[in-house]
Parts: sequence; C-alpha cells; structure tokens
Amino acid sequence: MAAHFIALSDLHLGYDESVLNDPKAQENLANEMAVICGGQAGRLVLNGDCFEGCVPRDAGEHDRYGYPPSMATAARSFFEKVTERIKFESLILVWGNHDYAMWKRLAASCGVPVFTNNLKGDVLLQRDGEIIKGANSFIEDVIGPASKKFPRIRSAYPNYILGRYWPYLVFHHGHLLDDLVLGGHGDAAYLALRLLIGEGKPTVNIGGEETIESIHKKTDAFIAAMWKFNSNVREEEWAIIRRGNEGKRCPSFPDEVASAWKIVTEEKQAEPLGRLAPWYINTLMADATTPGAIGPTTHPCYLFIGHDHGGGTMDISALDGRPWKLINTGGWTADGGCREPHSHVVVWNTSDDKPISVCVKIA
Repeated sequence: MAAHFIALSDLHLGYDESVLNDPKAQENLANEMAVICGGQAGRLVLNGDCFEGCVPRDAGEHDRYGYPPSMATAARSFFEKVTERIKFESLILVWGNHDYAMWKRLAASCGVPVFTNNLKGDVLLQRDGEIIKGANSFIEDVIGPASKKFPRIRSAYPNYILGRYWPYLVFHHGHLLDDLVLGGHGDAAYLALRLLIGEGKPTVNIGGEETIESIHKKTDAFIAAMWKFNSNVREEEWAIIRRGNEGKRCPSFPDEVASAWKIVTEEKQAEPLGRLAPWYINTLMADATTPGAIGPTTHPCYLFIGHDHGGGTMDISALDGRPWKLINTGGWTADGGCREPHSHVVVWNTSDDKPISVCVKIA
C-alpha cells in the first residue's frame, strides 16, 4: 500500500559509526521500507542529522564546501538505493545540529533567511526537476543522480509543518532545547563542551518570555562556537565532543552484521521523554490556526523528533481540545559502546488513521 510519508532521523551519513555508511545496510533498509509502503510514498522526511558534515579527517574540504567527500559519497549511495525501490513525490530535509553548517551555507547560497518568521523555515530547492539558484552544488554533490527521482526537494529549519488544518504534523529534530527531548537535565552530556569551548547547553527560562526564536538564537550561538572549535581539532578530540561524557566509541560494524536487518515491533519510549514538549507545541502553534480550521477533534496531532537516538511514542498534551502525541524517529548510529543502533522508521500508510513507528534492528 502507498504511504502518506516515511520519516527517519539521525542517519549521520558520513560518520564512521553510522551503520548506513555500509551500502549493504542501505540496501536492506531500503528493501524493508519498500515492503512497508508498497514501493510508493508521498514524502520522504529526513528529520535531522541526515548528514555528518563535520568529519575531521576531511576538514580541508569541509571548510570549502560545507561537507566532506566521504559524507557526500555515503549520501549519494543512500538516496540511490532508496529511490531505486520506492517512488516518492518529494524529499523533505529537516536540519539538525550535525548538519547545521551545511544548512546554514545552503540557506546563504539560496538567499533565504536562516530563521523565517513563520518558524517553519520551509524552502523549495527543486520543483519538477528544476533546481533553484544556489542549490545546484548541494543537490548534485550530495543527493546525486537520485535527485531526478524526486519531483520536489524541500529544506526546512527548525520545523517542517505538514497540514494547514488540524490535525497538524510537526517535524522538528529536537536540538533547539534538549530538555524537550530528554525530559531532564542534559548538562552532563555537555560537560566536555563546556570545558573545551566554554559553551554548554543554552539555558532557557520557560517561565519567562522565552520564545522558540529566542531559543533558536541561543542555540545558534552554541553550535557556532562548537563548529568554530571543531574546524581544526584532532579526530580523537571530536569524538569526546560529539559524545559528551560517554568516554568511548563503538567499533565499526563488520559487513556481516551491518547487512542483516529485520522489522520488529514498536518500542515505547521512557516516561521522561517530552517533558517540555507541550510548552514547545503551544508556543509554536499559538499563531498557526487558520480561519475555518477543523474544530476540536479526538484525532491527535503529532510532533516528530529525533536527536537523542531513541524511538517510540507517547502522549504529551492537548491544545484547544486537540490531543498531541510525540513520536521519536530514532537514529542509525551505535552509541555508548553498544553494537545495535536505535533505529526507527515512522510510516503513515494511506489506509491507516495514524502513523506507526516500527523498529528496525540488526538480526
């Protein structure tokens, strides 16, 4: 059956601990996705950290082009494998902190503001195969020949909002305020950053006059400081920064492991997830309603996040009588010494009344 959309996050293409750097893993994931949606979907939504634009060994090329060749090679392979098996109407790139510099350079080259007033940051990069001015290099180098198989390609930051009326679907990577995702104090994970660059997690006063835009500006300064420090550091230093206080990295996935995948049942996320998500939703959607919008309904709206490499769903709040659910789209790297990535595919099939989150694990 066809799908309204398929959503993934945290592919980290180009990072040496990403399973999806292996073409065999890409092929098997693409096969599983094709089975889920019957080979046809409206949108492929990559909900942040699709790319790893900060691989230290390629720092020279990164400084010039905004992304390293190793990342571009992995990305072209991924898009080719997926579009060989699934026909999409559009590709939506929602940017995260690990491809932040790429987004900023792309936004500058396309002549669009880095933060739009409507909080969506939604920019068309390609329509009916015609690439807009400024996006040529990115689409040709990173998406490659597969770009011709996407009639439309869009870039969105910090949110991609799908739908003009309730129920809304909001895709947001989650890094503007980690408490939104972690539901607790994530300061420990930023200890190395604070010690090395003097910039820890941005502090936010939820009880004050804080807005999403003000959080964005604080986060912008934080990530800029991180990237500036990272421009010439050694790879082992970047490993410390990237994984905070975890202190170790996983071994690379051997071919026989990375090539074996299977779909397993949906996993539920831990309770703390989404502690501040209701505040984010109410702040974001306060001016989003339009005249004639559908009234209160039992059909929930959805906030899709990534960033913490988790996965699963939970109820978070209600806005004007409309329930909300939070869906974590997971990640495709091995963190904290484990050999299995937290890996989810979220799909909304045309015959269903809600999206489902299915976990794909190494067999």
